[in-house]
Formats: sequence, structure tokens, C-alpha cells
Amino acid sequence: MLEQLILCCLVTFTMTVMLKDMLGPFDIFETLRGALCDYNDANNDPVNFFGKLFNCHWCLATWVSAVVALVTVIIFGMWWPYFFYLWLSAIAVTGVVYEKVM
Repeated sequence: MLEQLILCCLVTFTMTVMLKDMLGPFDIFETLRGALCDYNDANNDPVNFFGKLFNCHWCLATWVSAVVALVTVIIFGMWWPYFFYLWLSAIAVTGVVYEKVM
């Protein structure tokens, strides 16, 4: 159980940082952000859901950790209450580490 928790936290942190801040190989993450996010030209504020999502690391970590926790529960055949445990733990760890490191 502890291994899955650590795995979820590390994957969530890595995916959040890659999607929000990094360019990626061949600028794939920058292209993804550009395709999904619409910004107001006057003051560069996000105007759609994905623009707001990619602008806030807590929001992005919430959705990324939900997917990671769901995949972890399915792959390892865990009980469904562990999904919420993994999801909330991954959000908390990712948010704290992101604010300290970045």
C-alpha cells in the first residue's frame, strides 16, 4: 500500500510539472497547452476551462491525481475506498512539493 501511495504522489507531481511548466520533447506540452487554452489578449487571463486548469497547479494536480489514483486502483486491484485515499494524498503531496520546489 505504501508503494502505491509513493508511486501515485511521484507520478502526479511529475505529470503536473510536465503539463504546466515544461516544453517537453519537440515542444509537445507547449503545443498541448496552446491547443487547449484560450487567453484574453488584453491581459493574458485564461478564458476557458482548460486555460484556467493549466494556469493553477492545484487545479491541475487535482485532475491529474484523480486519473493516476483511478489507474492505480484498477491496475493493482485495490478496493475502491483506496481510490479516495490515494487521490487526496497525491493532491496534498503534489501541492506542497510544487510550492516548495518550484
